Amino acid sequence: MSLPGRDEWDRWLDEHESDNRTSQAIRNIRDIEQLGGEVIAATADAADLEQMGAAIEAARGRWGAINGVIHAAGISGNGRLAFLKQPDDVQSVLSPKIDGLAVLVRLLGDTRLDFVALMSSINVVISAPGVCDYAAANAVLDAFVDDSKRPAAWQRVVAFDWAAWRDVGMAARLVVPEAQRAMWKQHVQAGIPSEAGVDLFARILASGRRRAVISPYSLVPTAPFSSAVGQPAAAKPKDLEASPMLTESVKSLMPREKYEKPATNAEQRLVEIWSELLGIKEIGIHDDFFDLGGHSLLATRMMTRVYDKLGVRISLRDVFDAPTIHHLAARIDAASPDAASATAEADREEMIF
Repeated sequence: MSLPGRDEWDRWLDEHESDNRTSQAIRNIRDIEQLGGEVIAATADAADLEQMGAAIEAARGRWGAINGVIHAAGISGNGRLAFLKQPDDVQSVLSPKIDGLAVLVRLLGDTRLDFVALMSSINVVISAPGVCDYAAANAVLDAFVDDSKRPAAWQRVVAFDWAAWRDVGMAARLVVPEAQRAMWKQHVQAGIPSEAGVDLFARILASGRRRAVISPYSLVPTAPFSSAVGQPAAAKPKDLEASPMLTESVKSLMPREKYEKPATNAEQRLVEIWSELLGIKEIGIHDDFFDLGGHSLLATRMMTRVYDKLGVRISLRDVFDAPTIHHLAARIDAASPDAASATAEADREEMIF
């Protein structure tokens, strides 16, 4: 994406919708500058040595030394299954990540950098159909932190395996087919809030870790899903040991209603089920399943557990329409066999009188 000249920014904003990507970039740059920062808007292909060299020299010409780099270039791909992808499709996904990193090594390998932050993806840990090329590209970034080819001049190299962010980033901008749009919207809405992501970025960068998995929901309960996409369900990468701490850090920054304990049997059972699925110990009856990190996959698992523990079948629509413990428990109580028997008995009594 290239930006118009600065003298054209006002006219561009007047003539385009507020959600236009270029308009958003212009406003973001102005916000940074109003806060006292300085920005150079340079357009370059991350995998092009000449273009990136020109962008780096422009930065050096403006500010002198370069102290840190965030490698966030990436393309999500077309989402097709592996056997439907063409070589050019795969290369377009691999190139920004892998070739872009190689270009940075060539151009800045001898430069002492305080940090190099590699923006990787949770797809390296938990993949999904249609993203094998994207997962592979990010896996290279993760492996680079321990690679012998990592420049000695780079003091800190950290790979961040991000889950989807709620308001910004690739997931928020992704265009999906109409049939999947509602489900994807739910997934993104349960993503990492921007303020939480920025805070975690700073804390992880200062932590001394070389790699971190950042997700607003517990990764361990999703392990069975991994086996469905070709990964062994029992596999628990060592780096996942950091996940519970980071998960709770994200959730602690999410807005929540005033905590209220479960009062009914259905509410108590739901709290137990949610705690197991989401990895959260304290859940109130007004907490929202999706705000806590739930998504459609976890919702289907919840439906099964509700039937096993309460003998009531609920639908995915019930979870979307009644996403809190309190409201979902009310639907469960209304659909329970005991409630149905009581209703039938009341109907018989009314007929007698």
